[in-house]
Amino acid sequence: MRRLNLWRELKPKTEKKFIEKMTKAIKENMVKKLLMNIVLWADTYRRLSGESSAEEGDFKISRTPYLKEPLEKFTEDGVAGIVLMLGSQLGKSETLNNIVGWIIHINQCPTMLVQPTETLAEEYSKERITPMLRDTPVLANIMKNSRDNSIKFKAFPGGFLSFRGTGAANKLASKPICIALCDEIDRFIITKEGDPITLIKKRLQTFKDDARLFLSGTPTIKGRSPIENEYLNSTQGEWHIPCPECGEYTTFSWDRMNFTEDGENEPTMQCPICETRNTEDIWKANGQKDGKWIHKDLNKKMYGYKLSGLASPWTTWKKIVAEYLEKKNDIEKLKAFYNTVLAETWDLDYKEVVGHEELFNRRERYDELPEEVAVIALAVDCQDNWFELEYVGYGKKMESWGLGAHRVMGNLSETSTWEKLDAYINKTFINSKTGRTLGVEVTVIDTGGHFTDEAYDFISPRQDRAVYGIKGIGGNRPGFNGSKMTKCGRINLISFGVNNLKSTVYARLLIGKSGEGYCHFSSNPKDGYDEEFFKSLTGEAKKINKLGNIIFEKIRPRNENLDIRAYIIGALMAAGIDEEEIERILNAIPKTQEKQVEIYKGEIDI
Repeated sequence: MRRLNLWRELKPKTEKKFIEKMTKAIKENMVKKLLMNIVLWADTYRRLSGESSAEEGDFKISRTPYLKEPLEKFTEDGVAGIVLMLGSQLGKSETLNNIVGWIIHINQCPTMLVQPTETLAEEYSKERITPMLRDTPVLANIMKNSRDNSIKFKAFPGGFLSFRGTGAANKLASKPICIALCDEIDRFIITKEGDPITLIKKRLQTFKDDARLFLSGTPTIKGRSPIENEYLNSTQGEWHIPCPECGEYTTFSWDRMNFTEDGENEPTMQCPICETRNTEDIWKANGQKDGKWIHKDLNKKMYGYKLSGLASPWTTWKKIVAEYLEKKNDIEKLKAFYNTVLAETWDLDYKEVVGHEELFNRRERYDELPEEVAVIALAVDCQDNWFELEYVGYGKKMESWGLGAHRVMGNLSETSTWEKLDAYINKTFINSKTGRTLGVEVTVIDTGGHFTDEAYDFISPRQDRAVYGIKGIGGNRPGFNGSKMTKCGRINLISFGVNNLKSTVYARLLIGKSGEGYCHFSSNPKDGYDEEFFKSLTGEAKKINKLGNIIFEKIRPRNENLDIRAYIIGALMAAGIDEEEIERILNAIPKTQEKQVEIYKGEIDI
């Protein structure tokens, strides 16, 4: 790196003055050379601010030993810069801040700090850098005399710090800079002028070997993530710690984590060598002080570092496991977990498949109208020669009970076939213990397919009985997209975003215990929950396409029951029936004395 010219031409009038000045210069020079190392500078001078750090006070690299080497490499001769592909809560921001502080105090030069947008650049300046300049005495002393000190530009003797966003490419490609600090590069905006990273690299060329590039961020989609690409073009370092049992070095690995599905037990990680499992406190018994970075290709000039949030001193494995268990049933949230916590890219070929056997085997016997049910919805899917339909009852926190899945045969071009639906729409469910009865609150009928006109004719006179026509649309749409009158003026057609609704269905099917969102299925043969029903319910795989959008891909010939479940959730949204409304309905149910009511147990005939 460029060194400050600490020596001055001394012209002493006396030998004594000469010796005094020489001694002072030597001391200053020794201190400066020591402080050229960012780690020593940070440990000596840096103060962490309360509003921007979890631990206010003196900075100590011993808290995060995995950050020592990256900071040291940044100032090493022959190194072009560093790439940090890190998970959350690992100290990435403080690493960046330490470099900024070191530049202002020790290695004054033209510097640019780049965030994805101008707004984020301003926020970083105000929320991260300004508190550091205020609370770190040596920096406060330097900056107090600066006449050019704004949110987006801070001047200091020998250099400046400019804050930029990537939306304005002309600001990235103007004056030369010596150091570029680029944060969250996967969110950088590509403009017609080109890729921001390429433009920034060109600005560094003037300073040749003295130039340094800092790149950091969390990864996104595999093969399309800029931080992953930069990491793969670096030395590809990974943090290794010794196994508490055999002493062999290994990485923190999510694949070798062991935990219970309820998240109650303390998680353990297995050693790939001796296969011993140990808890977090044992793996990190000495604060990871024996850890080391092992690099794949030391011939590269960019030093790369990849590290999972499992190494963080500010969170626990148990909390990480709890976050995973909370998000695992939602593909978008799971993707974010892999990106931000584990520092792993997301593979677009990932598919979420719900097994039909498990759902079939967990069927249970319950009353025709379970006491917990507050509202019942009915959805009808129209095939060429039959109707496929299902009743679902909902209770607190959207816990649901399948109340019957049926197939009504007939030619849909004939009015008599449609009239069969009236019996299903008008069905009343009875609780055998209390005698409470409950009818269908809302019915939705899919109007797509080959019998749209027939569907309109059936629905039109029944809309005042909460019988509605629906149309599913693909893409990234909300579950309920409102309603509007059809061009023919016959019905008010409701629009559903089926991908969104199916995501909710799959998330709930994956819940493994009774309670919020859990799906119950009846084992009574008359209710129709046979193996074919569950194959149809799980007849699609959920995945993310090349554009990063959720899609559902057919994996079985029949998938009507998945569509129906999605329609039922949409029907509740359209009717304004949410958790609060269900709670209100349940609270209004009178507490009647139990009485036995005879329920017909044979085949359903309605």
